[in-house]
Amino acid sequence: MLNSPTVKAIEGTYRGDEVIHFVDPKTGLNMITKRNGEFLSGWKLNNKQLTNILSRGSL
Repeated sequence: MLNSPTVKAIEGTYRGDEVIHFVDPKTGLNMITKRNGEFLSGWKLNNKQLTNILSRGSL
């Protein structure tokens, strides 16, 4: 997923913690890591979640 040319790295928040979202707007897939690169979570976003990440960087 991370090698896809459509993936965007977006600094933001997840449950109040600072994270990096690796989101593919084309597929809606999102991988979340801590700022140090530690994996936190990942799933297919619904439209509202995708909009929030792309516009505000938050979930």
